[in-house]
Amino acid sequence: MVRRDKAKSIECGFPAEIANGFYQLVNGTVSYLSKVVYSCEEGYEMAGRAQLLCDIDERWNGPPPRCLAVECEAPPSIPNGRFVASNNVTVAGTIIEYLCSTRGYKLVGPKQIVCLPSGLFDKKPPICKGIVHKL
Repeated sequence: MVRRDKAKSIECGFPAEIANGFYQLVNGTVSYLSKVVYSCEEGYEMAGRAQLLCDIDERWNGPPPRCLAVECEAPPSIPNGRFVASNNVTVAGTIIEYLCSTRGYKLVGPKQIVCLPSGLFDKKPPICKGIVHKL
């Protein structure tokens, strides 16, 4: 009688979930040489490798990436004015509100600008323009 050993299938198990992101199993399995592709939600950028493979040691061939919030540069300051931010860090969705801080000036332009998921502000800041009094 001939005994045949069943070959053990190599599987990595489901990949780790990541905060502010998700993954897709490219061929729908977690077996040897299967590929997982990670993506980040809008407003987040990836730190680490987006694609991992199921290796022969039954592990994914690297740690999952992280999704970090996209940040805009510091809000532009305006002469004779100031701004207030809705967050301490200027990440996507942060609203910057401008005010004129010097008496005799009025705000011209948008009162608010918003940090977009692209890392840019949605518009240019306003200016504080001196009020001219007619005699």
